[in-house]
Amino acid sequence: MILTGAALLALAACNKSGTVIEEMPDELRFKVVSGAMTKGAELTGISMPKTYGIYAAATQKNASGIMENPSFFSGTEQLFATTADDPAGVNTSAAAADTRQWHASPASIYWPIGGVKMDFLAYALPREDHNAIAANAAAAPDWTAFWNAAKTDAASALSFNGVDTYANQVDVLYAVANGQTSAASGGPSHATPMSFNHAQALLIFNVKVNDASVSGKITLREIAFYTEARVKALRDYQVAKAADPSAAAPAALADADVTLETVGTFTVDNSRNGLSAAWSGLSAKAANAVLKNYVLQDTDSDGIDDAVATGAKVSPSNVAAVVTADLKAAYGLPVTYNAAYAQLGETLLIPEQAKENFTLTYEIGGNTYYYTFNELRGVWEKGKKYIYNLDLALNEIVITETVADFVESGSTVNLN
Repeated sequence: MILTGAALLALAACNKSGTVIEEMPDELRFKVVSGAMTKGAELTGISMPKTYGIYAAATQKNASGIMENPSFFSGTEQLFATTADDPAGVNTSAAAADTRQWHASPASIYWPIGGVKMDFLAYALPREDHNAIAANAAAAPDWTAFWNAAKTDAASALSFNGVDTYANQVDVLYAVANGQTSAASGGPSHATPMSFNHAQALLIFNVKVNDASVSGKITLREIAFYTEARVKALRDYQVAKAADPSAAAPAALADADVTLETVGTFTVDNSRNGLSAAWSGLSAKAANAVLKNYVLQDTDSDGIDDAVATGAKVSPSNVAAVVTADLKAAYGLPVTYNAAYAQLGETLLIPEQAKENFTLTYEIGGNTYYYTFNELRGVWEKGKKYIYNLDLALNEIVITETVADFVESGSTVNLN
Protein backbone atom coordinates (compact mmCIF):
# COMPACT_ATOMS: atom_id res chain seq x y z
CA MET A 1 0.00 0.00 0.00
CA ILE A 2 1.23 3.44 -0.57
CA LEU A 3 0.80 6.76 0.93
CA THR A 4 1.33 9.51 -1.60
CA GLY A 5 2.45 12.52 0.21
CA ALA A 6 1.30 14.40 -2.76
CA ALA A 7 2.62 17.36 -3.49
CA LEU A 8 4.44 20.54 -3.00
CA LEU A 9 2.58 23.76 -2.47
CA ALA A 10 5.22 26.36 -3.33
CA LEU A 11 4.36 30.00 -2.88
CA ALA A 12 7.32 32.28 -3.35
CA ALA A 13 7.32 35.33 -1.12
CA CYS A 14 6.59 38.72 -2.63
CA ASN A 15 9.71 40.61 -3.62
CA LYS A 16 10.10 44.36 -3.79
CA SER A 17 9.10 44.48 -7.45
CA GLY A 18 5.64 43.22 -6.48
CA THR A 19 5.94 40.01 -8.53
CA VAL A 20 4.10 37.02 -7.06
CA ILE A 21 4.97 33.49 -8.21
CA GLU A 22 2.42 30.80 -7.45
CA GLU A 23 2.34 27.06 -8.06
CA MET A 24 -0.87 25.08 -7.90
CA PRO A 25 -1.20 23.12 -4.65
CA ASP A 26 -1.16 19.34 -4.78
CA GLU A 27 -3.13 17.21 -2.39
CA LEU A 28 -2.16 14.53 0.04
CA ARG A 29 -3.41 11.17 -1.16
CA PHE A 30 -2.84 7.46 -0.95
CA LYS A 31 -2.13 5.19 -3.85
CA VAL A 32 -2.49 1.43 -3.87
CA VAL A 33 0.23 -0.45 -5.72
CA SER A 34 1.52 -4.00 -5.93
CA GLY A 35 3.56 -3.93 -2.75
CA ALA A 36 4.84 -6.36 -0.16
CA MET A 37 1.60 -6.83 1.67
CA THR A 38 1.48 -9.63 4.18
CA LYS A 39 -0.46 -12.59 2.86
CA GLY A 40 -3.03 -13.88 5.29
CA ALA A 41 -6.25 -13.09 7.11
CA GLU A 42 -9.48 -12.19 5.38
CA LEU A 43 -8.01 -9.63 3.02
CA THR A 44 -5.69 -11.41 0.62
CA GLY A 45 -3.72 -10.32 -2.41
CA ILE A 46 -1.79 -7.11 -2.95
CA SER A 47 -4.39 -4.36 -2.89
CA MET A 48 -7.37 -3.20 -0.88
CA PRO A 49 -10.94 -3.22 -2.20
CA LYS A 50 -12.63 0.16 -2.37
CA THR A 51 -14.89 -0.86 0.50
CA TYR A 52 -11.89 -0.24 2.77
CA GLY A 53 -10.99 3.15 4.18
CA ILE A 54 -7.55 4.34 5.22
CA TYR A 55 -7.59 6.34 8.47
CA ALA A 56 -4.41 8.33 9.03
CA ALA A 57 -2.83 10.69 11.50
CA ALA A 58 0.09 12.94 10.57
CA THR A 59 2.76 14.88 12.41
CA GLN A 60 4.37 17.87 10.69
CA LYS A 61 8.08 18.63 11.18
CA ASN A 62 10.47 21.13 9.62
CA ALA A 63 13.28 20.19 7.27
CA SER A 64 15.51 19.45 10.28
CA GLY A 65 12.95 17.13 11.82
CA ILE A 66 11.85 19.52 14.58
CA MET A 67 8.16 19.35 15.50
CA GLU A 68 6.02 22.11 13.97
CA ASN A 69 2.50 20.69 14.17
CA PRO A 70 1.84 17.69 16.44
CA SER A 71 -1.45 16.87 14.69
CA PHE A 72 -1.64 17.93 11.06
CA PHE A 73 -5.18 16.68 10.36
CA SER A 74 -8.12 18.36 12.03
CA GLY A 75 -9.58 15.94 14.54
CA THR A 76 -6.36 13.86 14.40
CA GLU A 77 -7.80 11.10 12.19
CA GLN A 78 -8.39 11.67 8.49
CA LEU A 79 -10.21 9.32 6.12
CA PHE A 80 -8.72 8.57 2.71
CA ALA A 81 -10.98 6.73 0.27
CA THR A 82 -11.43 5.93 -3.39
CA THR A 83 -14.47 5.73 -5.62
CA ALA A 84 -12.57 4.17 -8.52
CA ASP A 85 -13.44 0.63 -9.48
CA ASP A 86 -11.35 -2.14 -8.01
CA PRO A 87 -8.71 -3.61 -10.33
CA ALA A 88 -9.33 -7.01 -11.82
CA GLY A 89 -8.82 -9.77 -9.30
CA VAL A 90 -8.82 -7.51 -6.26
CA ASN A 91 -8.45 -9.42 -2.99
CA THR A 92 -6.76 -12.30 -4.81
CA SER A 93 -3.13 -13.15 -5.42
CA ALA A 94 -3.74 -12.61 -9.15
CA ALA A 95 -4.84 -9.00 -8.79
CA ALA A 96 -4.01 -6.66 -11.67
CA ALA A 97 -1.85 -3.58 -11.16
CA ASP A 98 -3.66 -1.01 -9.03
CA THR A 99 -3.45 2.60 -10.20
CA ARG A 100 -6.17 4.06 -7.99
CA GLN A 101 -5.55 6.98 -5.67
CA TRP A 102 -7.09 7.35 -2.23
CA HIS A 103 -8.11 10.94 -1.55
CA ALA A 104 -8.91 12.70 1.69
CA SER A 105 -12.66 12.66 2.21
CA PRO A 106 -14.87 14.64 2.02
CA ALA A 107 -12.46 17.37 0.86
CA SER A 108 -8.90 17.28 -0.46
CA ILE A 109 -6.02 18.17 1.87
CA TYR A 110 -2.79 19.76 0.64
CA TRP A 111 0.83 19.77 1.62
CA PRO A 112 2.02 22.82 3.61
CA ILE A 113 4.77 25.04 2.27
CA GLY A 114 8.33 25.23 3.44
CA GLY A 115 9.90 21.87 2.67
CA VAL A 116 8.33 20.14 5.66
CA LYS A 117 8.65 16.52 6.64
CA MET A 118 5.62 14.44 7.55
CA ASP A 119 5.25 11.28 9.61
CA PHE A 120 2.14 9.22 8.86
CA LEU A 121 0.56 6.49 10.97
CA ALA A 122 -2.50 4.76 9.54
CA TYR A 123 -4.88 1.87 9.94
CA ALA A 124 -7.36 0.45 7.43
CA LEU A 125 -10.59 -1.50 7.67
CA PRO A 126 -13.92 -1.65 5.80
CA ARG A 127 -15.63 1.74 5.94
CA GLU A 128 -18.89 0.06 6.88
CA ASP A 129 -17.27 -1.40 9.99
CA HIS A 130 -15.67 1.93 10.87
CA ASN A 131 -19.03 3.67 10.63
CA ALA A 132 -20.66 1.00 12.79
CA ILE A 133 -17.92 1.42 15.41
CA ALA A 134 -18.48 5.19 15.52
CA ALA A 135 -22.23 4.71 15.86
CA ASN A 136 -21.89 2.25 18.74
CA ALA A 137 -19.06 3.74 20.73
CA ALA A 138 -20.68 2.77 24.03
CA ALA A 139 -21.22 -0.86 23.02
CA ALA A 140 -18.98 -3.86 23.71
CA PRO A 141 -15.23 -3.31 23.16
CA ASP A 142 -14.53 -3.06 19.45
CA TRP A 143 -11.98 -1.68 17.00
CA THR A 144 -12.20 1.93 18.20
CA ALA A 145 -8.91 3.68 17.45
CA PHE A 146 -7.21 5.73 20.17
CA TRP A 147 -4.53 8.19 19.08
CA ASN A 148 -2.50 8.11 22.27
CA ALA A 149 -0.39 11.22 21.61
CA ALA A 150 -2.78 13.33 19.57
CA LYS A 151 -1.72 16.58 21.24
CA THR A 152 2.01 15.93 21.27
CA ASP A 153 2.88 13.68 18.29
CA ALA A 154 -0.19 12.23 16.58
CA ALA A 155 1.68 9.85 14.28
CA SER A 156 3.69 8.32 17.12
CA ALA A 157 1.14 5.98 18.69
CA LEU A 158 -2.15 4.22 18.01
CA SER A 159 -4.02 1.62 20.02
CA PHE A 160 -7.20 -0.43 19.99
CA ASN A 161 -7.99 -1.02 23.64
CA GLY A 162 -9.63 -4.13 25.05
CA VAL A 163 -10.93 -5.38 21.70
CA ASP A 164 -13.14 -8.46 21.73
CA THR A 165 -11.82 -9.85 18.45
CA TYR A 166 -14.20 -12.83 18.48
CA ALA A 167 -17.26 -10.59 18.62
CA ASN A 168 -15.70 -8.10 16.17
CA GLN A 169 -14.25 -10.18 13.34
CA VAL A 170 -12.69 -7.36 11.31
CA ASP A 171 -9.45 -7.62 9.34
CA VAL A 172 -7.65 -4.49 10.57
CA LEU A 173 -4.42 -3.35 8.90
CA TYR A 174 -1.76 -0.85 10.03
CA ALA A 175 1.17 1.01 8.42
CA VAL A 176 3.55 3.93 8.82
CA ALA A 177 5.56 6.23 6.56
CA ASN A 178 8.01 8.58 8.27
CA GLY A 179 10.06 11.54 7.12
CA GLN A 180 8.05 12.06 3.94
CA THR A 181 8.60 15.23 1.90
CA SER A 182 6.51 16.89 -0.74
CA ALA A 183 9.57 17.01 -3.02
CA ALA A 184 9.82 13.22 -3.02
CA SER A 185 6.18 12.30 -2.55
CA GLY A 186 4.30 15.14 -4.19
CA GLY A 187 2.62 15.01 -7.55
CA PRO A 188 0.52 12.26 -9.11
CA SER A 189 3.60 10.52 -10.54
CA HIS A 190 5.24 10.06 -7.13
CA ALA A 191 4.35 7.76 -4.30
CA THR A 192 5.60 6.93 -0.84
CA PRO A 193 5.62 3.18 -0.11
CA MET A 194 3.45 2.32 2.86
CA SER A 195 3.00 -1.41 3.37
CA PHE A 196 -0.03 -2.38 5.42
CA ASN A 197 0.22 -5.36 7.72
CA HIS A 198 -2.48 -7.46 9.37
CA ALA A 199 -3.05 -6.93 13.07
CA GLN A 200 -4.26 -10.49 13.68
CA ALA A 201 -3.57 -14.12 12.84
CA LEU A 202 -6.12 -16.20 10.95
CA LEU A 203 -7.21 -19.76 11.78
CA ILE A 204 -8.99 -21.94 9.23
CA PHE A 205 -10.25 -25.48 9.79
CA ASN A 206 -10.96 -27.80 6.87
CA VAL A 207 -12.47 -31.26 7.02
CA LYS A 208 -13.05 -34.21 4.71
CA VAL A 209 -14.01 -37.86 4.76
CA ASN A 210 -11.90 -39.58 2.13
CA ASP A 211 -13.48 -43.00 2.37
CA ALA A 212 -16.88 -43.38 0.69
CA SER A 213 -17.71 -46.37 2.89
CA VAL A 214 -17.89 -44.16 6.00
CA SER A 215 -19.66 -41.25 4.34
CA GLY A 216 -22.32 -39.77 6.61
CA LYS A 217 -21.31 -41.79 9.66
CA ILE A 218 -19.46 -39.02 11.54
CA THR A 219 -21.25 -35.91 12.80
CA LEU A 220 -19.20 -32.95 13.98
CA ARG A 221 -20.48 -30.96 16.93
CA GLU A 222 -17.85 -28.30 17.51
CA ILE A 223 -14.23 -27.26 17.50
CA ALA A 224 -13.34 -25.56 20.75
CA PHE A 225 -10.38 -24.37 22.79
CA TYR A 226 -10.83 -26.02 26.18
CA THR A 227 -8.42 -26.71 29.01
CA GLU A 228 -7.42 -30.32 29.67
CA ALA A 229 -9.50 -30.25 32.84
CA ARG A 230 -12.59 -29.18 30.95
CA VAL A 231 -12.18 -31.91 28.33
CA LYS A 232 -11.74 -34.49 31.11
CA ALA A 233 -14.95 -33.26 32.75
CA LEU A 234 -16.83 -33.63 29.46
CA ARG A 235 -15.50 -37.16 28.94
CA ASP A 236 -16.28 -38.15 32.50
CA TYR A 237 -19.82 -36.93 32.04
CA GLN A 238 -20.31 -39.11 28.97
CA VAL A 239 -19.19 -42.15 30.98
CA ALA A 240 -21.40 -41.26 33.93
CA LYS A 241 -24.41 -40.57 31.74
CA ALA A 242 -24.08 -43.98 30.10
CA ALA A 243 -24.46 -45.60 33.51
CA ASP A 244 -27.00 -43.10 34.85
CA PRO A 245 -28.94 -40.88 32.43
CA SER A 246 -29.66 -38.49 35.32
CA ALA A 247 -25.96 -37.87 36.03
CA ALA A 248 -25.16 -34.22 36.65
CA ALA A 249 -23.73 -32.33 33.69
CA PRO A 250 -20.44 -30.45 34.05
CA ALA A 251 -20.58 -26.96 35.50
CA ALA A 252 -21.29 -24.14 33.07
CA LEU A 253 -18.28 -23.15 30.99
CA ALA A 254 -16.22 -20.43 32.69
CA ASP A 255 -13.53 -18.11 31.33
CA ALA A 256 -10.93 -20.20 33.16
CA ASP A 257 -11.96 -23.27 31.12
CA VAL A 258 -10.92 -21.59 27.84
CA THR A 259 -7.39 -21.46 26.45
CA LEU A 260 -7.83 -19.24 23.37
CA GLU A 261 -7.25 -15.56 24.17
CA THR A 262 -9.56 -13.35 22.14
CA VAL A 263 -9.69 -10.07 24.10
CA GLY A 264 -6.78 -7.67 24.31
CA THR A 265 -5.16 -4.37 23.37
CA PHE A 266 -3.29 -3.86 20.10
CA THR A 267 -0.76 -1.01 20.09
CA VAL A 268 1.26 0.43 17.22
CA ASP A 269 4.24 2.42 18.55
CA ASN A 270 5.89 4.68 15.98
CA SER A 271 7.86 6.76 18.50
CA ARG A 272 11.16 4.97 17.97
CA ASN A 273 13.38 4.25 14.98
CA GLY A 274 11.91 0.76 14.64
CA LEU A 275 8.15 0.31 14.44
CA SER A 276 6.64 -1.79 17.21
CA ALA A 277 3.20 -3.41 16.95
CA ALA A 278 2.09 -5.84 19.61
CA TRP A 279 -0.82 -7.32 21.58
CA SER A 280 -1.02 -7.01 25.36
CA GLY A 281 -3.39 -7.71 28.22
CA LEU A 282 -4.84 -10.81 26.55
CA SER A 283 -7.64 -12.80 28.16
CA ALA A 284 -10.07 -15.61 27.35
CA LYS A 285 -13.87 -15.59 27.45
CA ALA A 286 -16.23 -18.51 27.85
CA ALA A 287 -18.45 -17.09 25.12
CA ASN A 288 -15.50 -17.18 22.70
CA ALA A 289 -14.42 -20.79 23.12
CA VAL A 290 -16.05 -22.39 20.07
CA LEU A 291 -15.27 -21.82 16.40
CA LYS A 292 -18.37 -20.15 14.95
CA ASN A 293 -20.70 -22.14 12.75
CA TYR A 294 -22.09 -20.83 9.49
CA VAL A 295 -25.18 -18.67 9.47
CA LEU A 296 -27.56 -18.27 6.59
CA GLN A 297 -26.75 -15.67 4.01
CA ASP A 298 -28.86 -14.40 1.11
CA THR A 299 -30.90 -17.48 0.28
CA ASP A 300 -33.02 -16.03 -2.50
CA SER A 301 -30.59 -13.58 -4.15
CA ASP A 302 -32.68 -10.55 -3.24
CA GLY A 303 -29.78 -8.77 -1.55
CA ILE A 304 -31.08 -9.44 1.96
CA ASP A 305 -29.45 -11.74 4.48
CA ASP A 306 -32.53 -13.75 5.30
CA ALA A 307 -31.66 -15.24 8.66
CA VAL A 308 -28.55 -13.53 9.91
CA ALA A 309 -30.55 -11.09 12.01
CA THR A 310 -32.04 -13.93 14.02
CA GLY A 311 -28.79 -15.84 14.24
CA ALA A 312 -30.22 -18.91 12.52
CA LYS A 313 -27.69 -21.71 12.16
CA VAL A 314 -27.19 -24.16 9.35
CA SER A 315 -29.46 -27.18 9.70
CA PRO A 316 -30.35 -30.19 7.53
CA SER A 317 -33.34 -28.28 6.19
CA ASN A 318 -31.45 -25.19 5.04
CA VAL A 319 -27.91 -26.37 4.43
CA ALA A 320 -28.42 -26.19 0.65
CA ALA A 321 -28.83 -22.45 1.03
CA VAL A 322 -25.26 -21.98 2.18
CA VAL A 323 -23.45 -24.65 0.20
CA THR A 324 -21.92 -22.77 -2.72
CA ALA A 325 -19.00 -23.30 -5.05
CA ASP A 326 -16.84 -22.84 -1.95
CA LEU A 327 -17.12 -26.09 -0.04
CA LYS A 328 -18.46 -25.67 3.47
CA ALA A 329 -19.14 -28.03 6.34
CA ALA A 330 -21.44 -27.28 9.24
CA TYR A 331 -21.81 -28.48 12.78
CA GLY A 332 -24.60 -30.96 13.42
CA LEU A 333 -24.55 -32.45 9.93
CA PRO A 334 -23.02 -35.80 8.95
CA VAL A 335 -19.79 -35.30 7.05
CA THR A 336 -20.15 -36.88 3.64
CA TYR A 337 -17.48 -38.26 1.38
CA ASN A 338 -15.62 -35.74 -0.73
CA ALA A 339 -12.23 -35.85 -2.35
CA ALA A 340 -11.64 -32.18 -1.43
CA TYR A 341 -11.57 -30.42 1.91
CA ALA A 342 -14.57 -28.40 3.05
CA GLN A 343 -14.10 -25.43 5.36
CA LEU A 344 -15.62 -26.17 8.75
CA GLY A 345 -17.38 -23.21 10.28
CA GLU A 346 -16.18 -19.66 9.84
CA THR A 347 -12.61 -18.40 9.72
CA LEU A 348 -11.31 -16.98 13.00
CA LEU A 349 -9.17 -13.86 13.37
CA ILE A 350 -7.30 -13.86 16.69
CA PRO A 351 -4.64 -11.82 18.52
CA GLU A 352 -1.05 -13.00 18.24
CA GLN A 353 -0.44 -15.54 21.02
CA ALA A 354 1.08 -18.89 21.92
CA LYS A 355 -0.52 -21.79 20.06
CA GLU A 356 -3.11 -23.79 21.96
CA ASN A 357 -4.62 -27.24 21.51
CA PHE A 358 -8.14 -27.51 20.16
CA THR A 359 -10.74 -30.20 20.79
CA LEU A 360 -13.02 -31.72 18.17
CA THR A 361 -16.38 -32.97 19.49
CA TYR A 362 -18.00 -35.55 17.22
CA GLU A 363 -20.59 -38.32 17.21
CA ILE A 364 -20.54 -41.85 15.85
CA GLY A 365 -23.52 -44.14 16.23
CA GLY A 366 -25.15 -41.87 18.77
CA ASN A 367 -22.10 -41.73 21.05
CA THR A 368 -20.15 -38.52 21.71
CA TYR A 369 -16.35 -38.39 21.54
CA TYR A 370 -13.67 -35.75 22.13
CA TYR A 371 -10.44 -35.58 20.20
CA THR A 372 -7.81 -33.05 21.29
CA PHE A 373 -5.21 -32.05 18.74
CA ASN A 374 -1.78 -31.80 20.38
CA GLU A 375 -0.43 -28.68 18.71
CA LEU A 376 3.28 -28.03 18.21
CA ARG A 377 4.68 -25.38 20.51
CA GLY A 378 4.96 -22.00 18.86
CA VAL A 379 3.12 -18.77 18.22
CA TRP A 380 0.16 -17.84 16.05
CA GLU A 381 1.82 -14.77 14.54
CA LYS A 382 -0.14 -11.75 13.38
CA GLY A 383 -0.24 -11.43 9.61
CA LYS A 384 -0.07 -15.17 9.08
CA LYS A 385 -2.69 -17.77 8.16
CA TYR A 386 -2.86 -21.17 9.86
CA ILE A 387 -4.82 -23.91 8.11
CA TYR A 388 -5.74 -27.15 9.83
CA ASN A 389 -6.89 -30.01 7.60
CA LEU A 390 -8.84 -32.71 9.42
CA ASP A 391 -9.06 -36.11 7.75
CA LEU A 392 -11.85 -38.20 9.23
CA ALA A 393 -11.98 -41.96 9.00
CA LEU A 394 -13.58 -44.84 10.84
CA ASN A 395 -11.74 -47.98 11.78
CA GLU A 396 -14.56 -50.44 11.31
CA ILE A 397 -15.13 -52.98 14.08
CA VAL A 398 -14.86 -56.39 12.44
CA ILE A 399 -15.39 -59.79 14.18
CA THR A 400 -13.88 -62.89 12.67
CA GLU A 401 -14.33 -66.47 13.88
CA THR A 402 -12.41 -69.74 13.84
CA VAL A 403 -13.56 -73.25 14.93
CA ALA A 404 -11.00 -75.52 16.50
CA ASP A 405 -11.10 -79.31 16.48
CA PHE A 406 -11.81 -81.15 19.69
CA VAL A 407 -8.55 -81.91 21.35
CA GLU A 408 -7.48 -85.04 23.17
CA SER A 409 -7.46 -85.04 26.93
CA GLY A 410 -4.27 -83.82 28.42
CA SER A 411 -3.48 -81.55 25.51
CA THR A 412 -2.54 -77.94 26.18
CA VAL A 413 -5.32 -75.48 25.42
CA ASN A 414 -4.44 -71.89 24.68
CA LEU A 415 -7.18 -69.47 25.68
CA ASN A 416 -7.02 -66.48 23.42
